[in-house]
Amino acid sequence: MSDRSQPSGGKRKRVSAETASPGATLGDWIRVSRMQQSMSQRELADRSGLSRSYLCDIERGR
Repeated sequence: MSDRSQPSGGKRKRVSAETASPGATLGDWIRVSRMQQSMSQRELADRSGLSRSYLCDIERGR
């Protein structure tokens, strides 16, 4: 079980690359950076050599 808490309703708080706290996860940083470049998970997966499902797991903190 993860010890990371989520706000009520289970929705994750949005983080921008400029305002990300030092405690932000690697997955948060990857997702924010990818979205700022209007890049899909599929495109990043293809460019990085990772599978899209693995990249999704990283972004979700799994």
